[in-house]
Amino acid sequence: MRRRFHLQHHHHAAGSGGHHCLLHTPNLQYPSGADHCGNPNQPLCPAAGVSRLRDFRPGHRRYQFSVFATSQDCYSNSQCTVALYDISTTTNLAASPFPLPAPPNSFLFDSAGDKAYVGSQYGSFFITTSNLGSSSTNPFTSLPAAQTLLGLVTGKVIGVSPNGSLAVFSDTISTPNQVYVVNTTSSATATALNINSATLAVFSPDNSKAFILGNGGNTLYVYSPLQSLQTLPALTAPANAIAFSSSGAFAFIAGGSSTASIPVLNTCNNAPASADAGGTFSITGLPATPLFLKMIPPGSAPTGNALIPNLYQTDFSNSAPNFAPNAVDVFIGVDNTGLDVFATSTITRSAPAPTTLCPLQTLTLATEAASPTTTFNPIHIPLNKPPFHPISFFLSPDSNQVYIVTTDQGVLVYNFSTGVTGTIQLTGNAAPIAADMTVDGTLIYVAGTDGTLHELNTLLNLDVMEIPFSQLANSSNNFCYSSYTCSLNIVAIKP
Repeated sequence: MRRRFHLQHHHHAAGSGGHHCLLHTPNLQYPSGADHCGNPNQPLCPAAGVSRLRDFRPGHRRYQFSVFATSQDCYSNSQCTVALYDISTTTNLAASPFPLPAPPNSFLFDSAGDKAYVGSQYGSFFITTSNLGSSSTNPFTSLPAAQTLLGLVTGKVIGVSPNGSLAVFSDTISTPNQVYVVNTTSSATATALNINSATLAVFSPDNSKAFILGNGGNTLYVYSPLQSLQTLPALTAPANAIAFSSSGAFAFIAGGSSTASIPVLNTCNNAPASADAGGTFSITGLPATPLFLKMIPPGSAPTGNALIPNLYQTDFSNSAPNFAPNAVDVFIGVDNTGLDVFATSTITRSAPAPTTLCPLQTLTLATEAASPTTTFNPIHIPLNKPPFHPISFFLSPDSNQVYIVTTDQGVLVYNFSTGVTGTIQLTGNAAPIAADMTVDGTLIYVAGTDGTLHELNTLLNLDVMEIPFSQLANSSNNFCYSSYTCSLNIVAIKP
Protein backbone atom coordinates (compact mmCIF):
# COMPACT_ATOMS: atom_id res chain seq x y z
CA MET A 1 0.00 0.00 0.00
CA ARG A 2 1.76 3.12 -1.25
CA ARG A 3 0.90 6.75 -0.54
CA ARG A 4 2.01 9.51 -2.88
CA PHE A 5 1.77 13.28 -2.82
CA HIS A 6 3.33 15.71 -5.25
CA LEU A 7 5.66 18.26 -3.72
CA GLN A 8 6.35 21.67 -5.19
CA HIS A 9 9.78 23.01 -4.28
CA HIS A 10 10.11 26.75 -3.68
CA HIS A 11 13.36 28.67 -3.33
CA HIS A 12 13.07 31.11 -0.44
CA ALA A 13 15.10 34.17 0.40
CA ALA A 14 17.61 34.04 3.22
CA GLY A 15 15.97 33.90 6.60
CA SER A 16 12.77 32.31 5.31
CA GLY A 17 13.72 28.95 6.76
CA GLY A 18 14.20 27.28 3.37
CA HIS A 19 11.06 25.09 3.64
CA HIS A 20 9.86 23.09 0.65
CA CYS A 21 6.09 23.35 0.54
CA LEU A 22 3.38 20.99 -0.58
CA LEU A 23 1.58 21.90 -3.76
CA HIS A 24 -1.24 24.18 -2.67
CA THR A 25 -4.77 22.87 -3.05
CA PRO A 26 -7.37 25.59 -2.28
CA ASN A 27 -10.12 23.18 -1.20
CA LEU A 28 -8.10 21.54 1.56
CA GLN A 29 -8.78 22.39 5.20
CA TYR A 30 -5.54 22.71 7.08
CA PRO A 31 -5.14 21.90 10.79
CA SER A 32 -5.11 24.74 13.22
CA GLY A 33 -1.61 25.82 14.20
CA ALA A 34 0.06 24.03 11.29
CA ASP A 35 3.31 25.34 9.82
CA HIS A 36 2.44 27.23 6.63
CA CYS A 37 5.99 28.20 5.63
CA GLY A 38 5.79 31.26 7.84
CA ASN A 39 2.69 32.54 6.05
CA PRO A 40 -0.82 31.35 6.97
CA ASN A 41 -1.93 31.96 3.37
CA GLN A 42 0.67 29.53 2.03
CA PRO A 43 0.42 25.75 1.81
CA LEU A 44 1.65 23.34 4.45
CA CYS A 45 5.30 22.49 4.76
CA PRO A 46 6.63 18.94 5.22
CA ALA A 47 7.15 19.79 8.88
CA ALA A 48 3.36 19.84 9.26
CA GLY A 49 3.22 16.26 7.98
CA VAL A 50 1.51 14.72 5.02
CA SER A 51 -0.45 12.43 7.31
CA ARG A 52 -1.87 15.42 9.17
CA LEU A 53 -2.92 16.92 5.86
CA ARG A 54 -4.87 13.73 5.07
CA ASP A 55 -6.48 13.73 8.51
CA PHE A 56 -7.94 17.20 8.06
CA ARG A 57 -9.22 16.96 4.53
CA PRO A 58 -13.02 17.30 4.49
CA GLY A 59 -14.75 13.97 4.25
CA HIS A 60 -11.58 11.89 4.24
CA ARG A 61 -11.07 11.11 7.90
CA ARG A 62 -14.18 12.66 9.37
CA TYR A 63 -16.37 10.26 7.43
CA GLN A 64 -15.76 6.56 7.09
CA PHE A 65 -17.03 4.62 4.11
CA SER A 66 -17.04 0.92 3.30
CA VAL A 67 -15.66 -0.19 -0.04
CA PHE A 68 -16.85 -3.63 -1.11
CA ALA A 69 -14.54 -5.49 -3.49
CA THR A 70 -15.01 -8.88 -5.09
CA SER A 71 -14.78 -10.79 -8.38
CA GLN A 72 -17.24 -12.07 -10.96
CA ASP A 73 -14.73 -14.38 -12.66
CA CYS A 74 -16.36 -17.49 -11.17
CA TYR A 75 -19.88 -16.55 -12.28
CA SER A 76 -20.23 -19.76 -14.33
CA ASN A 77 -18.74 -22.18 -11.79
CA SER A 78 -21.04 -23.43 -9.04
CA GLN A 79 -18.13 -25.05 -7.17
CA CYS A 80 -16.19 -21.80 -6.82
CA THR A 81 -16.39 -19.86 -3.55
CA VAL A 82 -15.61 -16.16 -3.87
CA ALA A 83 -14.33 -13.73 -1.25
CA LEU A 84 -15.89 -10.37 -0.46
CA TYR A 85 -13.69 -7.69 1.11
CA ASP A 86 -15.20 -4.89 3.21
CA ILE A 87 -12.52 -2.18 3.19
CA SER A 88 -12.78 0.88 5.43
CA THR A 89 -11.66 4.15 3.88
CA THR A 90 -10.11 4.95 7.26
CA THR A 91 -7.58 2.11 7.14
CA ASN A 92 -7.62 1.05 3.47
CA LEU A 93 -6.69 -2.50 4.51
CA ALA A 94 -8.03 -5.52 2.63
CA ALA A 95 -8.27 -8.11 5.39
CA SER A 96 -10.62 -10.79 6.78
CA PRO A 97 -12.77 -11.38 3.69
CA PHE A 98 -16.17 -13.05 3.83
CA PRO A 99 -16.92 -16.12 1.68
CA LEU A 100 -20.03 -15.48 -0.41
CA PRO A 101 -22.80 -18.12 -0.55
CA ALA A 102 -22.73 -18.15 -4.39
CA PRO A 103 -20.33 -16.79 -7.02
CA PRO A 104 -21.48 -13.26 -7.93
CA ASN A 105 -21.97 -11.72 -11.34
CA SER A 106 -23.23 -8.29 -10.20
CA PHE A 107 -23.55 -6.15 -7.08
CA LEU A 108 -25.80 -3.13 -6.33
CA PHE A 109 -26.48 -1.22 -3.11
CA ASP A 110 -29.79 0.34 -2.22
CA SER A 111 -29.68 4.12 -1.79
CA ALA A 112 -29.46 3.90 2.01
CA GLY A 113 -26.68 1.32 2.03
CA ASP A 114 -28.68 -1.06 4.23
CA LYS A 115 -28.84 -3.79 1.59
CA ALA A 116 -26.55 -4.95 -1.16
CA TYR A 117 -28.22 -7.07 -3.83
CA VAL A 118 -25.92 -9.68 -5.37
CA GLY A 119 -26.73 -11.42 -8.61
CA SER A 120 -25.66 -15.03 -9.23
CA GLN A 121 -26.52 -17.76 -11.68
CA TYR A 122 -26.48 -20.18 -8.73
CA GLY A 123 -28.82 -18.32 -6.40
CA SER A 124 -28.99 -14.56 -5.95
CA PHE A 125 -29.15 -13.05 -2.48
CA PHE A 126 -28.94 -9.80 -0.58
CA ILE A 127 -26.54 -8.73 2.14
CA THR A 128 -27.73 -6.95 5.26
CA THR A 129 -24.61 -4.84 5.63
CA SER A 130 -25.06 -4.22 9.36
CA ASN A 131 -24.81 -7.97 9.98
CA LEU A 132 -21.48 -8.50 8.24
CA GLY A 133 -19.06 -9.85 10.82
CA SER A 134 -21.85 -10.82 13.21
CA SER A 135 -21.38 -14.11 15.03
CA SER A 136 -25.12 -14.53 15.65
CA THR A 137 -26.95 -13.20 12.57
CA ASN A 138 -26.42 -14.39 9.02
CA PRO A 139 -25.86 -11.35 6.77
CA PHE A 140 -26.83 -13.28 3.62
CA THR A 141 -30.49 -13.78 2.67
CA SER A 142 -31.38 -16.00 -0.28
CA LEU A 143 -34.03 -14.86 -2.73
CA PRO A 144 -36.55 -17.67 -3.40
CA ALA A 145 -38.18 -18.18 -6.79
CA ALA A 146 -40.35 -21.25 -7.27
CA GLN A 147 -40.10 -20.89 -11.06
CA THR A 148 -36.41 -21.87 -11.24
CA LEU A 149 -34.71 -25.28 -11.01
CA LEU A 150 -32.79 -24.13 -7.95
CA GLY A 151 -35.83 -22.57 -6.32
CA LEU A 152 -33.84 -19.32 -6.17
CA VAL A 153 -33.68 -16.13 -8.21
CA THR A 154 -30.97 -16.38 -10.86
CA GLY A 155 -29.32 -13.72 -13.01
CA LYS A 156 -27.68 -10.32 -12.74
CA VAL A 157 -29.10 -7.53 -10.61
CA ILE A 158 -29.82 -4.67 -13.03
CA GLY A 159 -31.78 -2.22 -10.89
CA VAL A 160 -32.81 -1.36 -7.32
CA SER A 161 -35.72 0.85 -6.26
CA PRO A 162 -35.03 4.11 -4.39
CA ASN A 163 -36.49 2.70 -1.15
CA GLY A 164 -34.41 -0.48 -1.47
CA SER A 165 -37.37 -2.86 -1.21
CA LEU A 166 -37.46 -3.89 -4.87
CA ALA A 167 -34.72 -5.23 -7.12
CA VAL A 168 -34.73 -6.49 -10.70
CA PHE A 169 -32.66 -9.48 -11.83
CA SER A 170 -32.05 -10.52 -15.44
CA ASP A 171 -31.37 -14.17 -16.27
CA THR A 172 -29.96 -14.28 -19.80
CA ILE A 173 -28.60 -17.84 -19.48
CA SER A 174 -31.70 -19.88 -18.74
CA THR A 175 -34.07 -20.76 -21.58
CA PRO A 176 -36.27 -18.87 -21.95
CA ASN A 177 -34.65 -15.75 -20.51
CA GLN A 178 -36.43 -14.33 -17.50
CA VAL A 179 -36.60 -11.19 -15.40
CA TYR A 180 -37.37 -11.44 -11.68
CA VAL A 181 -38.71 -8.52 -9.67
CA VAL A 182 -37.89 -9.22 -6.03
CA ASN A 183 -39.75 -7.62 -3.14
CA THR A 184 -37.94 -7.72 0.22
CA THR A 185 -40.34 -5.53 2.17
CA SER A 186 -41.01 -8.41 4.59
CA SER A 187 -40.16 -11.93 3.46
CA ALA A 188 -38.61 -12.01 0.00
CA THR A 189 -40.91 -12.79 -2.91
CA ALA A 190 -40.19 -12.87 -6.64
CA THR A 191 -42.36 -12.09 -9.68
CA ALA A 192 -41.20 -13.67 -12.96
CA LEU A 193 -41.51 -11.71 -16.21
CA ASN A 194 -41.00 -13.07 -19.73
CA ILE A 195 -38.41 -10.55 -20.87
CA ASN A 196 -35.52 -11.59 -23.09
CA SER A 197 -31.96 -10.24 -22.63
CA ALA A 198 -32.80 -7.46 -20.16
CA THR A 199 -29.92 -5.01 -19.72
CA LEU A 200 -31.18 -2.26 -17.41
CA ALA A 201 -33.99 -1.46 -14.98
CA VAL A 202 -34.65 2.00 -13.55
CA PHE A 203 -37.36 2.74 -11.00
CA SER A 204 -39.46 5.88 -10.86
CA PRO A 205 -38.68 8.09 -7.84
CA ASP A 206 -41.88 6.97 -6.06
CA ASN A 207 -40.94 3.26 -6.51
CA SER A 208 -44.22 2.59 -8.33
CA LYS A 209 -42.82 1.59 -11.74
CA ALA A 210 -39.72 0.02 -13.22
CA PHE A 211 -38.74 0.83 -16.80
CA ILE A 212 -36.89 -2.23 -18.10
CA LEU A 213 -34.81 -2.43 -21.28
CA GLY A 214 -35.12 -5.90 -22.84
CA ASN A 215 -34.04 -7.62 -26.05
CA GLY A 216 -30.57 -6.16 -25.67
CA GLY A 217 -31.98 -2.66 -25.19
CA ASN A 218 -34.28 -2.76 -28.22
CA THR A 219 -37.58 -3.10 -26.31
CA LEU A 220 -38.85 -1.03 -23.42
CA TYR A 221 -41.10 -2.67 -20.81
CA VAL A 222 -42.86 -1.05 -17.88
CA TYR A 223 -43.47 -3.06 -14.72
CA SER A 224 -45.84 -2.02 -11.98
CA PRO A 225 -47.25 -4.19 -9.19
CA LEU A 226 -50.63 -2.56 -9.90
CA GLN A 227 -50.74 -3.30 -13.64
CA SER A 228 -49.87 -6.06 -16.07
CA LEU A 229 -46.50 -5.84 -17.78
CA GLN A 230 -46.58 -3.17 -20.48
CA THR A 231 -44.61 -3.55 -23.72
CA LEU A 232 -44.09 -0.20 -25.38
CA PRO A 233 -43.76 0.33 -29.16
CA ALA A 234 -40.54 -1.12 -30.56
CA LEU A 235 -37.45 1.05 -30.36
CA THR A 236 -35.60 1.66 -33.62
CA ALA A 237 -32.17 1.31 -31.98
CA PRO A 238 -30.81 -0.04 -28.70
CA ALA A 239 -31.28 2.25 -25.70
CA ASN A 240 -28.44 2.78 -23.23
CA ALA A 241 -29.78 4.66 -20.22
CA ILE A 242 -32.93 5.97 -18.53
CA ALA A 243 -33.27 9.00 -16.25
CA PHE A 244 -36.34 10.53 -14.61
CA SER A 245 -37.27 14.16 -14.12
CA SER A 246 -37.03 15.39 -10.53
CA SER A 247 -40.79 15.08 -10.06
CA GLY A 248 -40.82 11.59 -11.58
CA ALA A 249 -43.42 12.72 -14.12
CA PHE A 250 -41.22 11.99 -17.16
CA ALA A 251 -38.74 9.31 -18.20
CA PHE A 252 -35.91 10.23 -20.60
CA ILE A 253 -34.65 7.34 -22.75
CA ALA A 254 -31.08 7.68 -24.03
CA GLY A 255 -31.12 5.79 -27.31
CA GLY A 256 -33.96 3.88 -28.84
CA SER A 257 -33.89 6.01 -31.97
CA SER A 258 -31.96 5.76 -35.23
CA THR A 259 -31.08 9.43 -34.75
CA ALA A 260 -29.13 10.86 -31.82
CA SER A 261 -32.27 11.85 -29.92
CA ILE A 262 -33.69 11.20 -26.46
CA PRO A 263 -37.38 10.21 -26.48
CA VAL A 264 -39.38 11.18 -23.38
CA LEU A 265 -42.33 9.30 -21.87
CA ASN A 266 -45.04 10.40 -19.47
CA THR A 267 -44.58 8.17 -16.42
CA CYS A 268 -48.28 8.21 -15.57
CA ASN A 269 -49.57 6.63 -18.80
CA ASN A 270 -46.32 5.54 -20.53
CA ALA A 271 -47.27 7.65 -23.57
CA PRO A 272 -44.88 9.99 -25.38
CA ALA A 273 -44.52 13.23 -23.45
CA SER A 274 -46.33 16.26 -24.82
CA ALA A 275 -44.44 19.39 -25.79
CA ASP A 276 -45.98 22.58 -24.47
CA ALA A 277 -45.99 24.01 -27.99
CA GLY A 278 -47.86 20.95 -29.25
CA GLY A 279 -46.85 17.52 -30.51
CA THR A 280 -44.50 15.21 -28.70
CA PHE A 281 -41.40 16.26 -26.80
CA SER A 282 -37.92 14.79 -27.27
CA ILE A 283 -34.33 15.97 -27.03
CA THR A 284 -32.69 16.46 -30.41
CA GLY A 285 -29.58 18.13 -31.80
CA LEU A 286 -26.98 15.91 -30.10
CA PRO A 287 -24.06 14.56 -32.14
CA ALA A 288 -24.38 11.06 -30.65
CA THR A 289 -26.61 9.09 -28.32
CA PRO A 290 -25.43 9.35 -24.69
CA LEU A 291 -24.12 6.13 -23.19
CA PHE A 292 -24.95 7.38 -19.68
CA LEU A 293 -27.51 9.91 -18.49
CA LYS A 294 -28.13 11.56 -15.11
CA MET A 295 -30.52 14.20 -13.85
CA ILE A 296 -29.07 16.84 -11.53
CA PRO A 297 -31.44 17.63 -8.63
CA PRO A 298 -33.07 21.06 -8.97
CA GLY A 299 -30.95 23.84 -7.51
CA SER A 300 -27.74 21.80 -7.77
CA ALA A 301 -26.94 22.29 -11.46
CA PRO A 302 -23.72 24.08 -12.45
CA THR A 303 -25.42 27.07 -14.09
CA GLY A 304 -24.21 30.62 -14.49
CA ASN A 305 -20.98 29.73 -16.28
CA ALA A 306 -19.74 30.29 -19.82
CA LEU A 307 -21.60 27.24 -21.17
CA ILE A 308 -24.73 26.88 -19.04
CA PRO A 309 -26.48 30.17 -18.24
CA ASN A 310 -28.79 30.82 -15.33
CA LEU A 311 -32.16 29.38 -16.30
CA TYR A 312 -35.82 30.34 -16.04
CA GLN A 313 -38.91 28.23 -15.82
CA THR A 314 -42.05 29.66 -17.37
CA ASP A 315 -44.95 29.78 -14.92
CA PHE A 316 -48.30 29.76 -16.71
CA SER A 317 -50.27 30.59 -13.58
CA ASN A 318 -49.74 34.26 -14.41
CA SER A 319 -48.82 36.29 -17.44
CA ALA A 320 -45.11 36.74 -16.76
CA PRO A 321 -42.29 34.23 -16.29
CA ASN A 322 -41.06 33.82 -12.74
CA PHE A 323 -37.43 33.27 -11.86
CA ALA A 324 -37.44 29.73 -10.47
CA PRO A 325 -34.06 28.06 -11.03
CA ASN A 326 -34.88 25.29 -8.56
CA ALA A 327 -37.70 24.10 -10.81
CA VAL A 328 -35.47 23.40 -13.81
CA ASP A 329 -34.12 19.90 -14.40
CA VAL A 330 -30.63 19.76 -15.92
CA PHE A 331 -29.46 16.49 -17.47
CA ILE A 332 -25.89 15.44 -18.21
CA GLY A 333 -25.06 12.66 -20.62
CA VAL A 334 -21.77 11.08 -21.60
CA ASP A 335 -20.78 9.70 -24.98
CA ASN A 336 -17.31 8.69 -26.20
CA THR A 337 -16.22 12.23 -27.12
CA GLY A 338 -17.65 14.46 -24.38
CA LEU A 339 -20.66 15.64 -22.41
CA ASP A 340 -24.23 16.39 -23.45
CA VAL A 341 -26.20 18.95 -21.43
CA PHE A 342 -29.86 19.92 -21.71
CA ALA A 343 -32.43 21.44 -19.38
CA THR A 344 -36.21 21.06 -19.24
CA SER A 345 -39.13 22.68 -17.46
CA THR A 346 -42.35 20.91 -16.56
CA ILE A 347 -45.52 22.89 -17.21
CA THR A 348 -48.65 22.00 -15.20
CA ARG A 349 -51.83 23.65 -16.48
CA SER A 350 -54.28 24.95 -13.92
CA ALA A 351 -57.18 23.07 -15.53
CA PRO A 352 -56.56 19.29 -15.63
CA ALA A 353 -58.05 17.24 -18.43
CA PRO A 354 -61.45 15.87 -17.27
CA THR A 355 -61.07 12.62 -19.20
CA THR A 356 -57.82 11.33 -17.72
CA LEU A 357 -56.44 10.36 -14.33
CA CYS A 358 -53.03 11.72 -15.31
CA PRO A 359 -52.08 15.35 -14.57
CA LEU A 360 -52.07 17.61 -17.61
CA GLN A 361 -48.33 18.20 -17.79
CA THR A 362 -46.15 19.18 -20.70
CA LEU A 363 -42.46 19.74 -21.23
CA THR A 364 -40.45 22.55 -22.70
CA LEU A 365 -36.77 23.34 -22.96
CA ALA A 366 -35.65 25.76 -20.27
CA THR A 367 -34.98 29.37 -21.19
CA GLU A 368 -32.20 31.73 -20.21
CA ALA A 369 -32.70 34.00 -17.21
CA ALA A 370 -31.05 36.94 -18.91
CA SER A 371 -33.37 36.59 -21.87
CA PRO A 372 -36.54 34.63 -20.99
CA THR A 373 -37.53 34.30 -24.64
CA THR A 374 -34.20 32.64 -25.52
CA THR A 375 -34.27 28.85 -25.32
CA PHE A 376 -31.30 27.04 -23.86
CA ASN A 377 -30.83 24.40 -26.51
CA PRO A 378 -29.02 21.10 -25.86
CA ILE A 379 -25.25 21.43 -26.10
CA HIS A 380 -22.36 19.05 -26.58
CA ILE A 381 -19.13 19.76 -24.72
CA PRO A 382 -16.18 18.07 -26.44
CA LEU A 383 -13.44 17.02 -24.04
CA ASN A 384 -10.80 17.35 -26.76
CA LYS A 385 -9.57 13.83 -26.22
CA PRO A 386 -9.37 10.90 -28.60
CA PRO A 387 -12.57 8.83 -28.51
CA PHE A 388 -12.71 7.07 -25.16
CA HIS A 389 -14.59 4.10 -23.72
CA PRO A 390 -16.49 5.08 -20.56
CA ILE A 391 -17.57 2.46 -18.04
CA SER A 392 -19.10 4.82 -15.45
CA PHE A 393 -19.30 8.47 -14.53
CA PHE A 394 -19.83 10.46 -11.36
CA LEU A 395 -20.70 14.03 -10.40
CA SER A 396 -19.15 15.97 -7.53
CA PRO A 397 -21.66 16.86 -4.77
CA ASP A 398 -21.99 20.39 -6.17
CA SER A 399 -22.25 18.95 -9.72
CA ASN A 400 -19.48 21.30 -10.88
CA GLN A 401 -17.13 18.47 -11.81
CA VAL A 402 -17.72 15.35 -13.88
CA TYR A 403 -15.55 12.25 -13.47
CA ILE A 404 -15.64 9.81 -16.39
CA VAL A 405 -13.99 6.45 -15.75
CA THR A 406 -12.65 5.01 -19.01
CA THR A 407 -10.95 1.76 -19.91
CA ASP A 408 -8.36 3.47 -22.09
CA GLN A 409 -7.68 7.02 -20.81
CA GLY A 410 -7.85 6.79 -17.02
CA VAL A 411 -10.37 9.04 -15.29
CA LEU A 412 -11.29 12.17 -17.22
CA VAL A 413 -12.24 15.19 -15.09
CA TYR A 414 -14.25 18.09 -16.50
CA ASN A 415 -14.82 21.33 -14.55
CA PHE A 416 -17.84 23.40 -15.60
CA SER A 417 -16.53 26.58 -13.95
CA THR A 418 -13.21 26.58 -15.77
CA GLY A 419 -14.09 24.56 -18.86
CA VAL A 420 -10.89 22.57 -18.34
CA THR A 421 -10.53 18.81 -18.82
CA GLY A 422 -7.99 16.97 -16.69
CA THR A 423 -6.99 13.35 -16.27
CA ILE A 424 -6.26 11.12 -13.29
CA GLN A 425 -4.06 8.28 -14.46
CA LEU A 426 -3.76 5.08 -12.48
CA THR A 427 -0.28 4.39 -11.19
CA GLY A 428 1.74 1.92 -13.22
CA ASN A 429 -0.37 2.58 -16.33
CA ALA A 430 -3.08 0.26 -15.01
CA ALA A 431 -6.43 0.54 -16.77
CA PRO A 432 -9.74 0.89 -14.89
CA ILE A 433 -12.07 -2.11 -14.80
CA ALA A 434 -14.72 -0.94 -12.31
CA ALA A 435 -15.14 2.07 -10.02
CA ASP A 436 -17.32 3.83 -7.47
CA MET A 437 -17.27 7.18 -5.65
CA THR A 438 -17.88 8.03 -1.99
CA VAL A 439 -21.03 10.07 -1.39
CA ASP A 440 -19.01 13.09 -0.25
CA GLY A 441 -17.21 13.08 -3.60
CA THR A 442 -13.69 13.12 -2.18
CA LEU A 443 -12.60 9.61 -3.17
CA ILE A 444 -12.99 7.30 -6.15
CA TYR A 445 -11.97 3.66 -5.76
CA VAL A 446 -10.97 1.95 -8.98
CA ALA A 447 -10.28 -1.72 -9.71
CA GLY A 448 -7.24 -1.76 -11.96
CA THR A 449 -5.86 -4.27 -14.43
CA ASP A 450 -2.87 -4.62 -12.08
CA GLY A 451 -5.10 -6.46 -9.57
CA THR A 452 -5.06 -3.70 -6.95
CA LEU A 453 -7.68 -1.27 -5.73
CA HIS A 454 -6.65 2.32 -6.47
CA GLU A 455 -7.72 5.20 -4.24
CA LEU A 456 -8.10 8.41 -6.26
CA ASN A 457 -8.30 11.67 -4.34
CA THR A 458 -10.54 14.15 -6.14
CA LEU A 459 -9.25 17.12 -4.14
CA LEU A 460 -5.74 16.45 -5.40
CA ASN A 461 -6.73 14.75 -8.68
CA LEU A 462 -4.21 12.02 -7.90
CA ASP A 463 -3.99 8.26 -7.54
CA VAL A 464 -2.67 8.36 -3.99
CA MET A 465 -2.74 4.71 -3.00
CA GLU A 466 -2.93 1.11 -4.25
CA ILE A 467 -4.52 -1.43 -1.95
CA PRO A 468 -3.24 -4.98 -2.52
CA PHE A 469 -5.04 -8.22 -1.67
CA SER A 470 -3.27 -11.08 0.09
CA GLN A 471 -3.44 -14.68 -1.02
CA LEU A 472 -6.36 -16.50 0.58
CA ALA A 473 -5.75 -19.39 2.94
CA ASN A 474 -5.58 -22.73 1.12
CA SER A 475 -5.69 -20.94 -2.21
CA SER A 476 -3.29 -19.67 -4.84
CA ASN A 477 -5.58 -16.69 -5.41
CA ASN A 478 -6.74 -13.61 -3.50
CA PHE A 479 -10.43 -13.65 -4.50
CA CYS A 480 -11.39 -17.26 -5.19
CA TYR A 481 -10.79 -20.12 -2.81
CA SER A 482 -9.19 -23.47 -3.78
CA SER A 483 -7.57 -23.64 -7.19
CA TYR A 484 -9.77 -21.19 -9.06
CA THR A 485 -8.33 -17.96 -10.44
CA CYS A 486 -10.21 -14.70 -9.97
CA SER A 487 -9.33 -11.02 -10.31
CA LEU A 488 -10.79 -7.88 -8.79
CA ASN A 489 -13.55 -6.53 -11.04
CA ILE A 490 -16.47 -5.54 -8.79
CA VAL A 491 -16.25 -2.38 -6.65
CA ALA A 492 -19.18 -0.83 -4.78
CA ILE A 493 -19.09 1.78 -2.02
CA LYS A 494 -21.76 1.71 0.65
CA PRO A 495 -23.74 4.99 0.48
